[in-house]
Amino acid sequence: MRVSELLRIVRNVANLPNFGDERTTRDWLSGVINAAWSIPGSSLDDVVMAHLAQVVRDDGYDSLYRLLVVCLTTGRTLTPEEAAMAISLIAERAKAEGINPETVLTVVEGIAAMVQLVRDAASRSSTY
Repeated sequence: MRVSELLRIVRNVANLPNFGDERTTRDWLSGVINAAWSIPGSSLDDVVMAHLAQVVRDDGYDSLYRLLVVCLTTGRTLTPEEAAMAISLIAERAKAEGINPETVLTVVEGIAAMVQLVRDAASRSSTY
């Protein structure tokens, strides 16, 4: 049932970890990526999500984690200079897999935007 699946996805995304804890952030990010697989997309989406899923599982996670933390701490779209620094952590591997590193940055910025949306909703929930 689509509503049940949507509820499962929202619960996964809304159950934010302590982003200072790399392990719980990894588990949460893995869950977000798994939930994203249930949303139809293009073949490029599939390649990027497969790349991110693999990075979360292996030693590339440290760079992805740092990129996510940068995106979360700025609370906005990164400037070109900030983006260049953040992407440098993941660019080589993404390029080797035929993925534009800026596409990975866009996905991570989208994840950071979801986090901010959940945080904003949580802060407003006490007023309803």
